[in-house]
Amino acid sequence: MRSDLKSELKIMEFDFENEVKALDGIIFNNPSAIFFDVVLIKYDNNDTKKFALCKWNGTKNLRNLMRMFFEKNIFYKNLVKHENIYFAVTPKTRLLNFIWLDDIRLENVSESQLKYMTLIETSSGNFQAWIKLDKVYSESDIQTLKKYLILKLKADKAAAAKIQPMRLPGVYSYKHTEPFYVKVYKTAERELNGEKLLKKIRPGKKQGSGKPAIERTQSSEEYSTWKKYSYYKSELKLDDDTFNPEDERDAIVRYVEYKQWPTDENRIDIAYIYQLLIRDYSENDIFLYLQQARQDLFDKHDAADYFERTFLKALLFKKLFYPTLKLYEHRLLDEYIEERKKNGDWDFGKKVTENLRDLISKI
Repeated sequence: MRSDLKSELKIMEFDFENEVKALDGIIFNNPSAIFFDVVLIKYDNNDTKKFALCKWNGTKNLRNLMRMFFEKNIFYKNLVKHENIYFAVTPKTRLLNFIWLDDIRLENVSESQLKYMTLIETSSGNFQAWIKLDKVYSESDIQTLKKYLILKLKADKAAAAKIQPMRLPGVYSYKHTEPFYVKVYKTAERELNGEKLLKKIRPGKKQGSGKPAIERTQSSEEYSTWKKYSYYKSELKLDDDTFNPEDERDAIVRYVEYKQWPTDENRIDIAYIYQLLIRDYSENDIFLYLQQARQDLFDKHDAADYFERTFLKALLFKKLFYPTLKLYEHRLLDEYIEERKKNGDWDFGKKVTENLRDLISKI
């Protein structure tokens, strides 16, 4: 290895060690035995290649972290091979004592909110935030907190994914044309009281057990009762004069969580689309809003097929029950479709979408 490259690597190692100290208690010296996947990503035009390099135990200290980086040649791979370094919480993680957010803009964050954040600048003016919590919380509570903060701070909704990779300071980002040195912008001044915030998000529900919530048995009558929904939206300050399509799905999700009903993402999507339909949003606009809200699903499934089925169910419900019902009740739609099947109005040789279109055309 040439001497100038050795010097560059030495400087990088020194800088990384100083920068990453900002994440003390999160990615190292974390008493909660949290495991991470160390991931290398190479961006090559439109081709993104991911390599899961190894696992990292968050209870270990900074010296162990540096040793792992040396053993895996991470500094060389980042500086010379232009591979991006990420840490991602392993999918098996059930308890966490921190939250991470992506695409934070300073203009969307107040001075009081900044006190809880360690901000990492990942590109010019764009930040990732690490927020230490006062204790460990269940996976369900963490997701609730993340979704609330994403909405509040206008952060990237994709970061709500349970294993969203996060960059580390002290290395280079090669995601864009010009390399960008990822660095600490500021460190947190205090820990966030997650229990207090959860009480604000989900009033009436006992918080802070540190254990995953017990899933209640669903009854169609309970699930279809949305009488307190408008009041709950008002409490969340989402019931403004102007309807905001970007807020609506999150409001439905949080209401379901507040009521401790089992979460059925498809039913939530139908309820969300129904709210857009009764406000005369076009099919194309609805597709774009759903894509934005469900990026996790659209990345993994046939988006067009899923959207068509879900959209048609919401449209059928609108044709049947609007304006009598302002909120979607899945039980009524299920009963209507089952009745049509019994009456011979459903052709089992056709696709579901074709049958739904037939039913809509007859109303």
